[in-house]
Amino acid sequence: MTGLPAAEIATLALLAVAILDPRGGGLVAGLWRRSRGWACPVARGLAPPVGFRLASVVVVLLLVASLAMAVIAGRAQIRPIEMAIAVLLGLALALLSLIDLRQFRLPDRLTLTLLVAGLLQGPEPLAALLAAIACGLAPYLLSQIVARITGREGMGAGDAKLMAAMGAWLDIPATAFAVAAAALAGIACTLVLARIRERPARLLRLPFGPFLCAAFWLAWITFR
Repeated sequence: MTGLPAAEIATLALLAVAILDPRGGGLVAGLWRRSRGWACPVARGLAPPVGFRLASVVVVLLLVASLAMAVIAGRAQIRPIEMAIAVLLGLALALLSLIDLRQFRLPDRLTLTLLVAGLLQGPEPLAALLAAIACGLAPYLLSQIVARITGREGMGAGDAKLMAAMGAWLDIPATAFAVAAAALAGIACTLVLARIRERPARLLRLPFGPFLCAAFWLAWITFR
């Protein structure tokens, strides 16, 4: 990443807001309020011990990943601010995944914050904006056309906004690769779950957001 320091600092600030903002389902805010009925959207509907364990596991895994990245960064001479952005991006995407798994939705406060952060962190904001529009709008329109023809539910607006954010952070080819990888992973997971539960795959309802989030983060780490 070759963005200006000011843009990188702004990116860090936006990612921190996305993670901490309680109105957007901030993970840290939800953990802080766990003794008050779990108001955080991530944990709503879960018993406090279960929700706390779930969120704690995610946080621990991300901390371990962050430590590993710190070691890699030291050896590869990656700037600390780049590593910090990667860690916060991973936290924000983990939060989105948890919300989508629990509520089958991707909040605008998170997806649009990621989109703006993506526009700031790159060296060419205009190119990032065009990539965001293409990566968000084209799949959504295609999905709606297919949905009208087949009569099945199309892509959600939240997924399209997340893809737009991916386009801003990555570029069109990397986003296309990440979306294809996410789709294949989603199909494979659906087939495995259908086999385990002995139910037709078409009857399983599995959110696409977590697969997009995982592919997003891995693609950014790989192709940046």
